[in-house]
Amino acid sequence: DNNIDPLRTGWWPWLHTTYYNQSGIPGACTKVKGHMHFPNQTHNDPGPNWDWDYYYRLINNNPPAATQLTAASGNFYDSGGASANYSDDERSTWTIAPPNATSVTISFTSFDVENTWDYLFIYDGTDINAPLIGYYTGTSNPGTITSSGGALTFEFRSDCSTNATGWAATWSSTINNTSTDIIPPTTALSINGTWQTTDFPATFSDSDNVGGSGLEKSFYQVIDYDGSDWRANNSRGFFSDNFDQAAIHPDWTVMTGTWGINNGVLEQSDEAQTNSNIYAPLAQNLSNKYLYNWSGKIDGTGNNRRAGFHFFCDDATLPNRNNSYFVWFRVDQSVCEFYKVVNDVFTLENSVPMTVNAGQWYDWKVVYDRITGEMDVYQDNSFVGSWTDPAPYSTGGYVSFRSGNSNWQINNFKVYRSRYSNAQVTVNVGNCPSCDIRYQNTNPSTPAGRVKSVVRDSAGNFSAIAFVDVNIDWTAPDAIDTVNDGPAADIDLSTSPTDLAANWSSSADTNSGLARYYYALGTSPGDSDVVPWTSNWGYDTVALTGLPLVSGQWYYFSVMAENGAGLRTQHFTSDGVLVDLTTGISSSYADGFSATAGPNPFTGNTTIAYNIPQNENVRIVLSDGNGKRIELLNELQNAGSHSVSIDSGNLALASGMYFITFTCGTGVHTIPLIKK
Repeated sequence: DNNIDPLRTGWWPWLHTTYYNQSGIPGACTKVKGHMHFPNQTHNDPGPNWDWDYYYRLINNNPPAATQLTAASGNFYDSGGASANYSDDERSTWTIAPPNATSVTISFTSFDVENTWDYLFIYDGTDINAPLIGYYTGTSNPGTITSSGGALTFEFRSDCSTNATGWAATWSSTINNTSTDIIPPTTALSINGTWQTTDFPATFSDSDNVGGSGLEKSFYQVIDYDGSDWRANNSRGFFSDNFDQAAIHPDWTVMTGTWGINNGVLEQSDEAQTNSNIYAPLAQNLSNKYLYNWSGKIDGTGNNRRAGFHFFCDDATLPNRNNSYFVWFRVDQSVCEFYKVVNDVFTLENSVPMTVNAGQWYDWKVVYDRITGEMDVYQDNSFVGSWTDPAPYSTGGYVSFRSGNSNWQINNFKVYRSRYSNAQVTVNVGNCPSCDIRYQNTNPSTPAGRVKSVVRDSAGNFSAIAFVDVNIDWTAPDAIDTVNDGPAADIDLSTSPTDLAANWSSSADTNSGLARYYYALGTSPGDSDVVPWTSNWGYDTVALTGLPLVSGQWYYFSVMAENGAGLRTQHFTSDGVLVDLTTGISSSYADGFSATAGPNPFTGNTTIAYNIPQNENVRIVLSDGNGKRIELLNELQNAGSHSVSIDSGNLALASGMYFITFTCGTGVHTIPLIKK
């Protein structure tokens, strides 16, 4: 019957002697079953040896692909996870098979499925065709099970109703570590945001290959760009020199030997020198491990050519750098030597064979653990040798390159500090001696910082170097120092009931570029109660329409600039514009009285012309913006046209708002004056 869901087929792991012919077993979930599974039946067909599981698989859906669990250890839950129930009508399969595993052990800490109707099958192998270890229902906890090989498979079946909390288990495995791990680990890092204006976190993601030896140590480096050279803050335990400048950087001090920059590399060219010394300060007490990395080439014409590197020096001016370590590469003897220096006396601690061809460039790495005293040397990422100091130096102030009877060339010298794997590190930013990144972008497209990462696994494989460039700007744009009311020259009076305009001096930003201007309009300086702060993009003019302007109210435009890093200037505010919708410059009234002031605004003198419709007493007064009387200008009675002049010099009028008030029998009329 095509209408019967195959999930309704009987599949229970019953024995051939099990006859559920009592009422309700099997229940309504099961549509395809034998006679003996119906209530009150005496028939036992299709027979006591009927293989229900095989029959179920013939007519049921193919089992889902198994979820592959490849970690060496972990937690194992039903489909509901750690806190929810599993589902009805479920068919789920999982296979635990860690790479290189010789056995897998699983321990169930809880187990609860619907008794009789829901089952967990466990197989000793990679799929459901492997030997069946057992099947479990109800609260029959499987306990602890160990595979005979490197995999366990789990198949879960539930019927159409009633579910439970399922199970919780943990697994572990035995891994065959005899295989050689030659696959490097990987590292990556991320930084939120396009621009950084203050200290920021760098997030590192590190991993080793599946079945690998596991991560041993992770390192990072922060460098910065001053506009001409990428370097690092050596007081922060980092160092970077690509030797691509014309002269040796001031970080370095030459004590002995003939050192110079030759074709973009640092070179000591005096082959007669038996102990050359160029050194630089470097804090070496901020992390547990330090990674020193450089490219080097040893050449010359003698038969005792050698060169190497001092680290953890406490006095680099002395011949053997007082208390320090150094690794020594001998071309003609084909050895790498490990030395410890105590009170400027060195002792050979270990010597391991290695091939150093004259005139060949190599990548050298030295890793030193200041806690355990272990130091490891790598040549072209291949392990050379190691020595562990039982009484390690835990701090050092200098590094130094050294050569003997050779031409010693060095390039791309880098120092990294150790960090926790898969962690965040705070990168310090600012114009300060203790900052990781000490400079801002020289322009919007040239980053001022770079964060780098490299990791090593337990087999000694190094990852490729990952890095992220960082844009830095911690200063606001250039300040705006002029805001004019109006579309051009500054105005102080507007007669429009809806429109205002402004323009301002331009701003700029060298580091991240000017992104936009913001403006606001308020009824007091710096306020934004009329128009809130609004982006004007890159335009330095704005014309507003449809405003609810109030007559007699002063309005003030405020403007600020924002750069590409999101930093803004302090706002600068105009000197304000008065909106006069009652009189304006020329005013007339219903009683026939009219007045005109011009020029208005004025700088020196202004003339007030007025017309009196009838003979009556008219009193004319000049007052300031606070209503304080300054001058009685005139009193007259006769009708007709008249005028009066205001000499701002004689009256000592300061810039600001003034009013001319006409008081007559028919009313009081006022026009505003603005002295600029």
